[in-house]
Amino acid sequence: MTLIICEKDNAARRIAEILSSNRFTKENYKRVPYYSYKTGNTENTVVGLRGHIINLDYAKEYNQWKKVDPKELIRLPPTKQVTMKNIVTLLHRLSKQQPDCIIATDYDREGELIGVEGLDIIQQSNPDIPARRARFSALTKNEIELAFKNLSEIDYNLSASAETRQLIDLAWGASLTRFVSMASNRMGKEFLSVGRVQSPTLSLIVDKEKEIKAFVKKPYWEVVLELDGRLNEPVKAKHVTDRFWKKEEAEQVFNNVKDLDQDHGFNAQTEKFQDLVKAGIIDPTKVVRSALQNAASIAGLMLTTEALVSEVPEEEKKAGGAPDMGGMGGMGGMGGGF
Repeated sequence: MTLIICEKDNAARRIAEILSSNRFTKENYKRVPYYSYKTGNTENTVVGLRGHIINLDYAKEYNQWKKVDPKELIRLPPTKQVTMKNIVTLLHRLSKQQPDCIIATDYDREGELIGVEGLDIIQQSNPDIPARRARFSALTKNEIELAFKNLSEIDYNLSASAETRQLIDLAWGASLTRFVSMASNRMGKEFLSVGRVQSPTLSLIVDKEKEIKAFVKKPYWEVVLELDGRLNEPVKAKHVTDRFWKKEEAEQVFNNVKDLDQDHGFNAQTEKFQDLVKAGIIDPTKVVRSALQNAASIAGLMLTTEALVSEVPEEEKKAGGAPDMGGMGGMGGMGGGF
């Protein structure tokens, strides 16, 4: 018998479908589904966990906040507590049938730890059970079949790194939550939660909220070029200076370009307005040649592959304009149609 451990039920069902060519049976043990199928003379059972079925916590005697110094929690070894008893019982029952075990949880750090947690439970009933690892990145037929043909060893270092993260989260959260709550006299339901991730995230939100409240609107101007032609929609180009905070500076840029001839523009290298065609910056011949080369490349690809994938453009729905949060937009008005 082979016992396959997956991270969740949907993964277990999908793997059973693929490996059995959709010829599997579904059973339930105390509302925990599992799937069985045969490959030759070998019975296979696929069980889906529910993520972590083991939780780290401190022993009950350390639950008295006022009697336990928060500093004690930092180096206190936690205990492992079962969170999904029915799944654990099912794993014990199946492990007594002397199976081989394949860990088929997600291919990442947490997935490795979840698989090892399941294996630890199985080994409580069957310490000598052989275990291997199926690694895949997607629940597709090719990925799953390839993973089960190339089983590898379990990466205990990777699972240990995930468990270390759990230990740090617990020590950080428990000790600092108690310290901050007792220092501020916020106990019971009014306690103040502190966490390795949530506290920095909350700090970022608070800083952003303060920034929003302290924001003072300032008028600014934009210089925008709008090109009309044979395109379906006009093309807009904004000046490299996104916003001008002085109207005079925007007007100067606008006046510099509004009366230029068609081939004239700003040469960024010389920082001068000049004829870009004569300067060799714009080369109509090169543009045409590049377009023909691209067209020939696409045509060659079509002839080679005998296929073409094209995206049908969706018709955009015009939505109501939202106010500009950056300042008093609309005060420029100097970019239209030149």
